Amino acid sequence: MSYVPAEALSLVAEVANRPIVISTETFLGRGAVGGFLVTPGAVGQDAARLALRIFNGEDVSTIAATTNSVNKPVFDWRQLQRWGVSESALPPGSEIRFREPTVWDQYRVHILSILAALLVQGALICWLVYEHRRRHVAEIQSRNAMTELTFMNRRAAAAQLSGSIAHEVNQPLAGIAARASAALRWLRAEPPNLERQERLWSKL
Repeated sequence: MSYVPAEALSLVAEVANRPIVISTETFLGRGAVGGFLVTPGAVGQDAARLALRIFNGEDVSTIAATTNSVNKPVFDWRQLQRWGVSESALPPGSEIRFREPTVWDQYRVHILSILAALLVQGALICWLVYEHRRRHVAEIQSRNAMTELTFMNRRAAAAQLSGSIAHEVNQPLAGIAARASAALRWLRAEPPNLERQERLWSKL
Protein backbone atom coordinates (compact mmCIF):
# COMPACT_ATOMS: atom_id res chain seq x y z
CA MET A 1 0.00 0.00 0.00
CA SER A 2 1.37 3.40 -0.97
CA TYR A 3 0.81 6.68 0.81
CA VAL A 4 1.11 10.29 -0.16
CA PRO A 5 4.01 11.73 1.88
CA ALA A 6 1.78 14.20 3.69
CA GLU A 7 -0.67 11.44 4.62
CA ALA A 8 2.16 9.18 5.75
CA LEU A 9 3.51 11.97 7.92
CA SER A 10 0.13 12.36 9.60
CA LEU A 11 -0.10 8.62 10.33
CA VAL A 12 3.42 8.49 11.73
CA ALA A 13 2.90 11.60 13.86
CA GLU A 14 -0.15 10.04 15.52
CA VAL A 15 1.87 7.18 16.98
CA ALA A 16 5.27 8.87 17.33
CA ASN A 17 6.84 9.12 20.77
CA ARG A 18 9.17 11.96 19.76
CA PRO A 19 8.66 15.27 17.96
CA ILE A 20 8.99 14.99 14.19
CA VAL A 21 11.16 17.62 12.51
CA ILE A 22 10.54 18.45 8.86
CA SER A 23 12.35 20.51 6.25
CA THR A 24 9.54 21.50 3.87
CA GLU A 25 6.83 24.03 4.55
CA THR A 26 4.19 21.98 2.72
CA PHE A 27 4.40 19.31 5.46
CA LEU A 28 3.71 21.76 8.26
CA GLY A 29 0.37 21.19 9.97
CA ARG A 30 0.43 17.42 9.38
CA GLY A 31 1.65 16.51 12.88
CA ALA A 32 5.28 17.57 12.67
CA VAL A 33 6.66 20.08 15.15
CA GLY A 34 8.40 22.09 12.41
CA GLY A 35 12.00 23.03 11.82
CA PHE A 36 14.13 25.00 9.39
CA LEU A 37 11.73 24.83 6.46
CA VAL A 38 12.29 25.46 2.80
CA THR A 39 9.64 27.97 1.86
CA PRO A 40 8.48 27.58 -1.76
CA GLY A 41 7.47 31.21 -1.86
CA ALA A 42 10.96 32.40 -0.93
CA VAL A 43 12.53 29.98 -3.46
CA GLY A 44 10.25 31.31 -6.17
CA GLN A 45 11.05 34.91 -5.33
CA ASP A 46 14.80 34.24 -5.52
CA ALA A 47 14.38 32.45 -8.84
CA ALA A 48 12.24 35.28 -10.21
CA ARG A 49 14.86 37.88 -9.24
CA LEU A 50 17.61 35.90 -11.00
CA ALA A 51 15.41 35.44 -14.06
CA LEU A 52 14.73 39.17 -14.26
CA ARG A 53 18.44 39.93 -14.12
CA ILE A 54 19.04 37.52 -16.98
CA PHE A 55 16.11 38.88 -19.00
CA ASN A 56 17.46 42.39 -18.48
CA GLY A 57 20.59 41.33 -20.35
CA GLU A 58 22.92 40.64 -17.46
CA ASP A 59 25.56 38.04 -18.28
CA VAL A 60 24.95 34.84 -16.39
CA SER A 61 28.68 34.38 -15.78
CA THR A 62 28.76 37.64 -13.83
CA ILE A 63 25.97 36.62 -11.49
CA ALA A 64 27.58 35.34 -8.32
CA ALA A 65 26.29 32.16 -6.84
CA THR A 66 24.30 32.91 -3.71
CA THR A 67 24.65 30.89 -0.61
CA ASN A 68 21.75 32.60 1.14
CA SER A 69 19.58 29.94 2.67
CA VAL A 70 15.86 30.12 2.07
CA ASN A 71 15.30 28.02 5.15
CA LYS A 72 13.27 29.69 7.84
CA PRO A 73 12.55 28.39 11.38
CA VAL A 74 8.82 27.72 11.42
CA PHE A 75 6.99 25.69 14.07
CA ASP A 76 3.50 24.37 14.71
CA TRP A 77 2.19 25.82 17.99
CA ARG A 78 -0.10 22.84 18.56
CA GLN A 79 2.78 20.39 18.40
CA LEU A 80 4.91 22.59 20.64
CA GLN A 81 2.15 22.35 23.23
CA ARG A 82 1.83 18.60 22.70
CA TRP A 83 5.51 17.93 23.35
CA GLY A 84 5.97 20.63 25.98
CA VAL A 85 8.50 22.64 23.99
CA SER A 86 8.91 26.17 25.30
CA GLU A 87 8.97 29.00 22.78
CA SER A 88 12.05 30.39 24.54
CA ALA A 89 13.96 27.29 23.43
CA LEU A 90 13.30 27.99 19.73
CA PRO A 91 15.87 29.68 17.47
CA PRO A 92 15.74 33.47 17.30
CA GLY A 93 13.31 34.79 14.70
CA SER A 94 11.21 31.63 14.74
CA GLU A 95 7.72 31.89 13.29
CA ILE A 96 4.93 30.22 15.22
CA ARG A 97 1.90 29.11 13.23
CA PHE A 98 -1.49 27.64 14.16
CA ARG A 99 -1.40 29.46 17.46
CA GLU A 100 -4.76 29.27 19.19
CA PRO A 101 -5.96 32.76 20.01
CA THR A 102 -6.22 33.58 23.69
CA VAL A 103 -9.37 34.81 25.33
CA TRP A 104 -7.95 38.32 25.09
CA ASP A 105 -7.28 37.93 21.37
CA GLN A 106 -10.75 36.54 20.71
CA TYR A 107 -12.83 38.81 22.92
CA ARG A 108 -10.69 41.92 23.32
CA VAL A 109 -13.44 44.28 22.19
CA HIS A 110 -16.02 42.56 24.38
CA ILE A 111 -13.73 42.62 27.42
CA LEU A 112 -12.92 46.28 26.93
CA SER A 113 -16.61 47.09 26.46
CA ILE A 114 -17.53 45.23 29.65
CA LEU A 115 -14.74 46.95 31.59
CA ALA A 116 -15.84 50.34 30.28
CA ALA A 117 -19.45 49.57 31.23
CA LEU A 118 -18.37 48.46 34.71
CA LEU A 119 -16.31 51.62 35.17
CA VAL A 120 -19.22 53.81 34.08
CA GLN A 121 -21.62 51.94 36.34
CA GLY A 122 -19.17 52.14 39.23
CA ALA A 123 -18.81 55.88 38.71
CA LEU A 124 -22.60 56.31 38.56
CA ILE A 125 -23.07 54.27 41.73
CA CYS A 126 -20.43 56.31 43.56
CA TRP A 127 -22.07 59.54 42.38
CA LEU A 128 -25.53 58.33 43.46
CA VAL A 129 -24.21 57.28 46.88
CA TYR A 130 -22.53 60.68 47.23
CA GLU A 131 -25.73 62.51 46.22
CA HIS A 132 -27.82 60.37 48.57
CA ARG A 133 -25.48 61.08 51.46
CA ARG A 134 -25.37 64.79 50.65
CA ARG A 135 -29.17 64.94 50.47
CA HIS A 136 -29.46 63.02 53.73
CA VAL A 137 -27.09 65.46 55.46
CA ALA A 138 -29.04 68.40 53.99
CA GLU A 139 -32.32 66.93 55.28
CA ILE A 140 -30.85 66.49 58.78
CA GLN A 141 -29.57 70.06 58.76
CA SER A 142 -32.96 71.29 57.55
CA ARG A 143 -34.78 69.39 60.29
CA ASN A 144 -32.37 70.72 62.90
CA ALA A 145 -32.88 74.24 61.61
CA MET A 146 -36.68 73.83 61.71
CA THR A 147 -36.49 72.41 65.24
CA GLU A 148 -34.32 75.30 66.38
CA LEU A 149 -36.60 77.80 64.68
CA THR A 150 -39.66 76.24 66.32
CA PHE A 151 -37.92 76.37 69.70
CA MET A 152 -37.00 80.03 69.17
CA ASN A 153 -40.59 80.84 68.15
CA ARG A 154 -41.89 79.13 71.26
CA ARG A 155 -39.45 81.05 73.42
CA ALA A 156 -40.46 84.31 71.78
CA ALA A 157 -44.15 83.49 72.20
CA ALA A 158 -43.60 82.55 75.86
CA ALA A 159 -41.67 85.77 76.46
CA GLN A 160 -44.40 87.80 74.78
CA LEU A 161 -47.08 85.99 76.78
CA SER A 162 -45.13 86.51 80.00
CA GLY A 163 -44.76 90.20 79.22
CA SER A 164 -48.47 90.50 78.50
CA ILE A 165 -49.41 88.69 81.71
CA ALA A 166 -46.97 90.80 83.69
CA HIS A 167 -48.46 93.95 82.19
CA GLU A 168 -51.99 92.81 82.94
CA VAL A 169 -51.03 91.95 86.53
CA ASN A 170 -48.80 94.96 87.17
CA GLN A 171 -51.38 97.50 86.02
CA PRO A 172 -54.01 96.76 88.71
CA LEU A 173 -51.33 96.08 91.29
CA ALA A 174 -49.85 99.52 90.61
CA GLY A 175 -53.30 101.09 91.05
CA ILE A 176 -53.85 99.20 94.29
CA ALA A 177 -50.43 100.21 95.58
CA ALA A 178 -51.07 103.85 94.71
CA ARG A 179 -54.44 103.85 96.46
CA ALA A 180 -52.96 102.02 99.48
CA SER A 181 -50.19 104.59 99.70
CA ALA A 182 -52.71 107.42 99.52
CA ALA A 183 -54.87 105.75 102.19
CA LEU A 184 -51.89 105.38 104.48
CA ARG A 185 -51.10 109.08 104.11
CA TRP A 186 -54.68 110.06 104.95
CA LEU A 187 -54.80 107.72 107.91
CA ARG A 188 -51.54 109.14 109.28
CA ALA A 189 -52.78 112.67 108.92
CA GLU A 190 -53.75 114.59 112.09
CA PRO A 191 -56.63 114.14 112.37
CA PRO A 192 -57.04 111.08 110.05
CA ASN A 193 -59.17 111.75 106.99
CA LEU A 194 -61.43 108.71 107.26
CA GLU A 195 -64.12 110.08 105.01
CA ARG A 196 -61.81 110.53 102.04
CA GLN A 197 -60.22 107.14 102.68
CA GLU A 198 -63.63 105.46 102.66
CA ARG A 199 -64.52 107.16 99.35
CA LEU A 200 -61.23 105.91 97.87
CA TRP A 201 -61.78 102.29 98.86
CA SER A 202 -65.45 102.40 97.83
CA LYS A 203 -64.23 102.94 94.18
CA LEU A 204 -62.21 99.71 94.17
